[in-house]
Amino acid sequence: RKRDPRRPLFIMVSTSLAAVLLSLCMSISAAFQVLSPSSDLRGAQTSLHALTKRSRRRKVDTSTFSGALVMLPRKVRRELPKLIEETRQLELRRKEEEREADPVSHDPQVPTIYTIAEAGDLHKADGISAMRVKYCSDVTDFIVLMHGHSVPQNKAIANAIEDAMARKHGIEAKRRDGSVDGGWLVLDYGSILVNIMTPKKREYYNMEGHWRKQGSEPVPLAHVLRSDVREGYSTGRDVTYGGGNRQQPWEEEEVDPFWS
Repeated sequence: RKRDPRRPLFIMVSTSLAAVLLSLCMSISAAFQVLSPSSDLRGAQTSLHALTKRSRRRKVDTSTFSGALVMLPRKVRRELPKLIEETRQLELRRKEEEREADPVSHDPQVPTIYTIAEAGDLHKADGISAMRVKYCSDVTDFIVLMHGHSVPQNKAIANAIEDAMARKHGIEAKRRDGSVDGGWLVLDYGSILVNIMTPKKREYYNMEGHWRKQGSEPVPLAHVLRSDVREGYSTGRDVTYGGGNRQQPWEEEEVDPFWS
């Protein structure tokens, strides 16, 4: 009789299926043994009961993180800070390597930062600066800062930025946080947060200083801002931020101490 060439393949597949079924049966059997009221399970239940009694006796809430830590063996608790620090250092090194491989100048979002800066500059915003915080923040990638000197000016700055972003990049702000009247408006573009502030609010919160300590990277804007913006600010009080030797056309209304 002629030999079927598919027979060896059939035998191999059948053998493999039999092995898989046997392994599955053994696993199910082992699972039932674990779930059965064996001495090991009774021992585990006894240990758990003792641990619960001990936590109640010591008045420890094991549902909280600190309470759970207290119930860990002493040796584990001693090693935990070291393990946390080693993990933190590894994460810092990883982020530093990613940062070095991704310079600010090559970031694809930089053109949108230029658009924001130019729109603010067009409406005479002062202290226009931008920084990348991608590798030191989980909230956003870029932060842009600027300030104006009156409510109408800051409203005009915000509207100009939104119009320019929609026109040039087809991007709309997800939301507005804060308010111009409150002295601090944030245009939230997700990966970019645009902060339009009063000089007083900006000086008080010092966001540049905070993010510099966290490892932010400045985005060069000199080539997109007008020369008078780069040289200094309208008032001597603002020299910390730099930019803008000019009289503001927005200061027609009475000076509000809130803005000074």
